Amino acid sequence: MEWKNRRSSSSAGSSSKRSKKVFHNTYTNRNAWFKFDKDGAMETGWVHENGTDYYLSEISDGSLGEWIKK
Repeated sequence: MEWKNRRSSSSAGSSSKRSKKVFHNTYTNRNAWFKFDKDGAMETGWVHENGTDYYLSEISDGSLGEWIKK
């Protein structure tokens, strides 16, 4: 199963942009940031952004995709 960030029709034309969203993760009972690629698919693994390395959880235990600053 792949998580998708669904965009409303009002954001048409922004499909080429990546996005970050904060959601309440009901599996871990906490708010967490997630990152989505230009197609809306949730990203996982290492990300280098603005001079800082981040890890997006790759573990499918309810924390998949959660943004963790390293």
